[in-house]
Amino acid sequence: MPIWSSGQANRTTDVALGDVDGDGDLDLICGNSGESTTLYENTDGIFASMPKWSSGQVNQTSGVALGDVDGDGDLDLVCGNYGESATL
Repeated sequence: MPIWSSGQANRTTDVALGDVDGDGDLDLICGNSGESTTLYENTDGIFASMPKWSSGQVNQTSGVALGDVDGDGDLDLVCGNYGESATL
């Protein structure tokens, strides 16, 4: 039995973990096919049940990655989208 699940059903195709908010806890990013990409914030080792952020754009996301692309110290999200342009 899982210790956590998202509060909504998504067609998640890929996930990434990264400290997006800089608090030392790994947050969860879900790439969803045909739905918005979502971010679940981790506070003191517990993921929120609802997303902290959802992309406004709906894509067929098949892969997600995090990295500091622009060198500003913040993690940036790259989405690989099936049959569409990748997004940053």
